[in-house]
Amino acid sequence: MKKILTKLILALSAASTWVVPAYAAVDPCEDPSGLSADEKLKCLFPEEQELIELSPQATTNQGNVKLPSGHITEDFLPFFINTALSLAGTLVFIAILYAGYLLVVANDNEEEISKAKRILVYCMIGIAVIAGSYAIIFGVATLDLD
Repeated sequence: MKKILTKLILALSAASTWVVPAYAAVDPCEDPSGLSADEKLKCLFPEEQELIELSPQATTNQGNVKLPSGHITEDFLPFFINTALSLAGTLVFIAILYAGYLLVVANDNEEEISKAKRILVYCMIGIAVIAGSYAIIFGVATLDLD
C-alpha cells in the first residue's frame, strides 16, 4: 500500500509540473526588457481597478471596496506643511511669552535679562526662518511648470 501511495504521489507531482505551466498565463512583467517605459510603469504601479480586485476585501464585500482617495501633493503635503508651520509658530509664541516672563521677573538681574534678550533674538530668527520657509513653499506650490 505504501508503494502504491508513493507512486501515486510521484505521478501526480509529475503531471502537475507538466499541466500547470501549460495553463499559466504569461506575465509580461516577468521579462521587462521588451517593454516600453509606460508598460514598465504599469508593472510597477497597477491601476486602481486592479488593486481593488486584488484586495482582500474584494472577496469578502462582493467587490464593493472603496480605496482611500486623494493625492499626496494636493491633500497630505499641504496639511502636513501647515501643521508643521503652525506648530513652529506656536512654539515661537510660547518662547516669546517665556522671555517676557523672564524680563518681568528678572528684577535687575543682568544674567536673567541677557538670557531673556537672547531668547527674544532667537525667536525673531525663528520667525524669519518660518516666514522664509512659508514663502518658499508657497512659491514652489504656485509655480506652474506646464
